[in-house]
Amino acid sequence: MHQVLYLLSGLCLGFVLQVYIASMYKDGSLQSSPGCHNDSVPRNHRHYSRGCSIASLPDPDIAVEGSSAWCTGTNHTNRMCKFRNLCYAPKYDNFVFFHGEHSIKEGIPNNRFDPTLLEMNSIFDHNAQYFNFVDLKTTDVSKFNIEFYHGKSFVFNRFNPDNLMHVLHDDLLPLFFTLKHVTSDDSEQFDLCTRLVLMEGFKPGEYLELYQSFSDSPVVMKSDLESADSDRLVCFRTSFVGMSKLTVWYQYGFTKPQGPVDNIQVTGTQIRDFTKFVRKRLNLEEAGSSFDQYIVLLSRKINRVVTNEAQLMLALIQEFGMRVVSVSQETHTIRQQIDIISKAFILVGVHGSLLSLAMFLPQDSIVIEIFPYAVNPDHYTPYKTLASLPSMKLTYAAWRNTQVENTVTHPEYPPHLGGIQHLNNERQRAIMNSDEVPLHLCCKDPQWLFRIYQDTFVDVSTFLETVKDAISKRTHSTQTSTSVDTELKLFPWKVINLTCQIVNVHSDKYAPEDTNAGLQLSWQPPWNLLYLETNVVKYEVWIQSDNDETVSAYILPMTEYIFTEGIKHHSTYDVWVRCIINDNLIGPFVSASVCAPS
Repeated sequence: MHQVLYLLSGLCLGFVLQVYIASMYKDGSLQSSPGCHNDSVPRNHRHYSRGCSIASLPDPDIAVEGSSAWCTGTNHTNRMCKFRNLCYAPKYDNFVFFHGEHSIKEGIPNNRFDPTLLEMNSIFDHNAQYFNFVDLKTTDVSKFNIEFYHGKSFVFNRFNPDNLMHVLHDDLLPLFFTLKHVTSDDSEQFDLCTRLVLMEGFKPGEYLELYQSFSDSPVVMKSDLESADSDRLVCFRTSFVGMSKLTVWYQYGFTKPQGPVDNIQVTGTQIRDFTKFVRKRLNLEEAGSSFDQYIVLLSRKINRVVTNEAQLMLALIQEFGMRVVSVSQETHTIRQQIDIISKAFILVGVHGSLLSLAMFLPQDSIVIEIFPYAVNPDHYTPYKTLASLPSMKLTYAAWRNTQVENTVTHPEYPPHLGGIQHLNNERQRAIMNSDEVPLHLCCKDPQWLFRIYQDTFVDVSTFLETVKDAISKRTHSTQTSTSVDTELKLFPWKVINLTCQIVNVHSDKYAPEDTNAGLQLSWQPPWNLLYLETNVVKYEVWIQSDNDETVSAYILPMTEYIFTEGIKHHSTYDVWVRCIINDNLIGPFVSASVCAPS
């Protein structure tokens, strides 16, 4: 009887909350900077953005200029190129580079086909993202009908535009930091008139608004470049190809089981720089440092459903005295989802791409991830990794269904949604009887798909304990955290006024006539040491004789010392000194000082 009342109460509450939230938000179209719209000149098919510092320029003469490229990077996985007059042939789905006497090819390797020149997305070494161009001579230009896009264009592939994790992690975060690197603007983080050219060939998708927010020029789809004219080329006056991978924190298991990438470089500070930009471009108000304590439950309507969602919502309300807001793709736009989550205290959701929106949570918020039966939380950690980034300041906890009777499986689903009826009976039984998905590669493992697409009845009592533990952990971390950003590393600079001389050292105070050689060194601390917070200051000294390749190294707490070990009167020594603070922040060596006999 109590369960029925909980369900009815929860359903009513959930409906009222959804109606209330929906009434708070009205769909607002993205407001671009004034005057930045493509204009078309029919004769030349010229595309440019009015008001974006692009005048109505005549088309360049590629037959004279040719194409040019300036590339940086050591291999195809980290190479980025700026092109002048890079063209695209829709008929052949190839990019074209016109070689002429004025062409510049800086940073292009001799063999750009091993395996390719660069990649058009942040996914590491995925052959579907390879980019290269076809070679033609400038004398061939007259054989084509050429249409120009003036101004700057950033050409790339979306990886999976229907999955929000891929949209944010693989596309937009790398795009944000790449544009900051290759373009500049005095008033914005990058040149907002740089148009985006999406070349993977997918349909626009439900998240195109997010991509459009990165440019005041209309997004160009691959389909916009297609033509029935077999001799047509589309050329980009200035284009950038290749994405930074510095913001990537997760790999999806193409060559090894999925998990965090090695040597993660992105920090919470950088993530929040990105989310602040997105909120601004979507015309969403600042979340602020103080926020209303409410819980967001990411509701799934089609698969991976929480079958007792209403009961769970009611239990959260009763236990913690907070509002619980149900958010889903079916009831909220992406803009509304971001706005609601940006002000939440706790975000709850089943493992899935919507949890990537945790990056928009305020600092000191909590993420609770629900895992279906037989899915080990330790093997699937994109959102745990996100929450754990330096200075991200999110508390993460996972709840796992361990009771097989609380799961609803769907062997009848299509294979890509976890159905297994296409498999032989023995394989089906093995999957149905399994209690943990083994480690696997992406992306079609039937056991993984079967388990991740099942529905779950959440055990309320154990779930509430998970939330309580997370709140306790969060409270402890906020109380013990310091005001100093843990990712902030301030290094000492070079020591100043390093001097050295070879001196006589009396070996015995009772026999002053007996002397040994000593190397007397002195220096002053780095000038920026006055401004750094230091607990321990040490100096590392390297000494090398001119007739010996061996280097002697010492660690000292002082700025003056006489070295006697192995020092000879008539030898010359090279000396290097650097400062070390707090045992792990190591400054640069000052240039070698030569100590010669006087």
